[in-house]
Amino acid sequence: VTDRTIHVDVETLGFIPSAKTFALVVHGDSMKGRGVLDGDCVIVDGKREARNGDMVAALIDQECTLKTLVKDKTGTFLKPENPAYGNLWPVNDLQIQGVVRALIRTIV
Repeated sequence: VTDRTIHVDVETLGFIPSAKTFALVVHGDSMKGRGVLDGDCVIVDGKREARNGDMVAALIDQECTLKTLVKDKTGTFLKPENPAYGNLWPVNDLQIQGVVRALIRTIV
C-alpha cells in the first residue's frame, strides 16, 4: 500500500537504488538504540544481501518488522535495539525483505 511518495536524489541517498528499493515509515520505538525513532522513514535496499548486524526489514511468521539481524551459533533471529523488547525467533518463517541503507526524519 502506498501512502505517499518521496523523491530523494541519488547523491543524498548515498547509494544507487534499484527496482527493489523501497521506503517504510517506522512505528514504535524498538530500534531507538540505533537512532531510529517512531515516525522516521527508512530506505530499504531489497537487492543487498543481509549480513550479521545489519538493520533489516523482515517478515517473521507473517509479521513485518524492522530489527537487527543476528546470526550466531544458536541460529538466526531478529534483535530489537531497545532493552524493553525481547529477541524475535521465527517459529515457521523468516524472510529478509532488505537492508536499511538510509533514514529520513522530518522535524516538526
